[in-house]
Amino acid sequence: MAFTIARLDFPGKLLLIGLAALPSFCHRSSAPMRLLLLLGRSGIVTQALNAWGVPFGSIYGTPGIVTVYALTLYPYVLLPTLAGFKAIDASVEEAAQNLGSSRLRTIWTVTLPIVIPSILSGALLVFIETIENFGVPVVLAEDKPILAVEAYKLFIGETATNPSAASVLGTLLIFLTATVLIIQRRYLANRHFATRASLSTPTIKVQRSWRIIGVVYCWAVVLLALIPFFAIVVLSFMEFRGTGAAFCLQLQEL
Repeated sequence: MAFTIARLDFPGKLLLIGLAALPSFCHRSSAPMRLLLLLGRSGIVTQALNAWGVPFGSIYGTPGIVTVYALTLYPYVLLPTLAGFKAIDASVEEAAQNLGSSRLRTIWTVTLPIVIPSILSGALLVFIETIENFGVPVVLAEDKPILAVEAYKLFIGETATNPSAASVLGTLLIFLTATVLIIQRRYLANRHFATRASLSTPTIKVQRSWRIIGVVYCWAVVLLALIPFFAIVVLSFMEFRGTGAAFCLQLQEL
């Protein structure tokens, strides 16, 4: 997606970038609540699929957690990688192609290795956000043990036999984050990444079909991530009657 935005020329690119960055400005804890309105056990989409005979349970569990993280955290990788692609010197790729390298091989052996630091920086941010996040797993994990949730339960649980275990889990979270950070730094330290952007990276010309596929893919990802936002706006104007409202109606009838 970052390569398509950075290297292909198509209309609406600035709007696409702005909409793609929108999920990063919203609190992660509200994302599962928005998604539950659609794909929960009593969600609108879930009920519609079951009415049509399509078996669909809910998004609780690992699939739901991964879905929420993917739809809300992808800008942390997209935006740095996009900046990395734009900072590549055009002469580097031209030199590779003048030596007989194909376009695909140039992208794989020259372009992609240069933007690896940007990708790893975004990946580190995503890892930290996911491992320390509390709101998403506490809503969607159900009985699955998640470190952040279990540490919170042990900390506030008055009946816990060993409340100090929360500190152990907190230390484990710190250890995991530090380990991933060290691995990333060691990987980057053993390699030399440098580019001199004396020439702006030009857009590449591809077949119209490939450009359409790339643009459709980018818009599909962005719109899929924005569906919960659209849903919460629509649902805010709808009237719902829960069990409390039904009970009051029964009392009135009696």
